Order: sequence, then C-alpha cells, then structure tokens
Amino acid sequence: MNDWIKINGETIFIEESNVSVQFSTMAHASLDIRVNLNNYPQYLTYFFNLFQNHSKFDLVAKKFEAKGTLIKSVDYDLEFLNISLRCDILNLSDLSERRDEIIDSLLNNNDKNNII
Repeated sequence: MNDWIKINGETIFIEESNVSVQFSTMAHASLDIRVNLNNYPQYLTYFFNLFQNHSKFDLVAKKFEAKGTLIKSVDYDLEFLNISLRCDILNLSDLSERRDEIIDSLLNNNDKNNII
C-alpha cells in the first residue's frame, strides 16, 4: 500500500512505513524517506533538483508536518532513493488534529480576519 507526503503542495507517493524521524537536542529533527523509482521514475530528477539547489521546503504527511526542510543527503541505488532530510520545526500532530488549521489556511481565514 502506498502512502504519501506533500512537498510545497506537490504529492509524492512513498511506500508505507518508509518514513522515520529522529529528534535532536537542538530544535530540529532529521527525517528519512525512501522512494521507489520503479514506480515513480520522475522522482529522481525532482529530488536531485531540490538537493542541488539547496531548496528549503515544507513537508506534510498524515502524522506530521515538517517546516523549513532541507535535503541533507540522497542515496541512489537504481531502484530506490533514500533521502535524509533536516527540518527546523516538526509538528507531530495527526492530520485529523490539524484539519481546522489546514482549512483556515486554505480559506485564508485566520483569527484576525475571521468572519462569523
């Protein structure tokens, strides 16, 4: 069964349980993901472009949200990409718990301009 993450709103399909998180004593966290290139060969170019351009992005998954994320390293073995990431802020709230925040963000509806 496939799972997904979103990078700046673009859906990336990964194989279930191929995400691991490591917390640091500092404010950041490290994440590792594994992407199957046999099923999604376009991800090779996508992730190498993010890596080479030192692009900072937000990553959203069902069980967490990582803000200010950079790719630390990419391991490529012709079938899989193993990607190590570092994020500035990691929110471990489940997607169902973040639902209201996401809806408000999509509607551009925050506390300052809330219409009742």
